[in-house]
Amino acid sequence: MEETERKPIFANTYVPSAETYRQMYRRIRMAMTWFAAILFGAAAIFAIYKLLQLTAIYGGSIFGSVYPWLMVAMAAYMIFAIIFIAFAPRRLAKKAMKRLQEMSGGKTPAVRADFFDDTVEFHNDATNGETVLRYPVFKKCEETEDLFLLWTQQKQVVPLAKYGFSGVTVEGFRAFMDEKCPTAKRRWKKAD
Repeated sequence: MEETERKPIFANTYVPSAETYRQMYRRIRMAMTWFAAILFGAAAIFAIYKLLQLTAIYGGSIFGSVYPWLMVAMAAYMIFAIIFIAFAPRRLAKKAMKRLQEMSGGKTPAVRADFFDDTVEFHNDATNGETVLRYPVFKKCEETEDLFLLWTQQKQVVPLAKYGFSGVTVEGFRAFMDEKCPTAKRRWKKAD
């Protein structure tokens, strides 16, 4: 029996650029900001606890010598966290583009996503690879200026060019994903 080729409902073609990677990593940076804030808060609480513990053991004399060093250490950590969070998206985007161009022999390949009724198939020109995912795998759908970001259960992000669709409009894609991924968190922008 001959296998017939399935026709997608619609497709999306995405050609990665440094700017689109920056948009992806900006979303990741938000999560990193919360992580850094929690980590800094825990470090501050621990430092204050240790300071109070040392003050109770040794009396008031240790307070004058330990306190400035703890504050310098906490300030240095905070400065490092702010710099890391501020510049991480740009650095990560450059690394991702460089890796992609190395894999594809110096050119920027296109990624095509074919949307079917039950699955979405991704075709990567760089690796000639194909990935098939079912819609329940997507747990979060976000929209940036130029991209739709589909987050999987494993916290991997699948970028789609917002204006790279053929066979569907941006509003139609939002409605399609609302139907196919009813339990996914959705963060759509206001209608264009």
